[in-house]
Amino acid sequence: MSFVPDELTRATIGLRGAAGAEWLKRRSAIVAGREQHWSLAVDPPFPGIPACTCTTVIRWYTSR
Repeated sequence: MSFVPDELTRATIGLRGAAGAEWLKRRSAIVAGREQHWSLAVDPPFPGIPACTCTTVIRWYTSR
């Protein structure tokens, strides 16, 4: 899961313009790739915390 809060979208585009908008387009794929690579599950950010600074991440342990 990769949720992008409105505050993060506004701040990223406001600070970085077109480059920020391009990063936002790739962000979901970046997060999904890290979730798969590291066996993580990323929850939506905690409500009321500005610009997605804090979220829950769970690591799934498997035997190898």
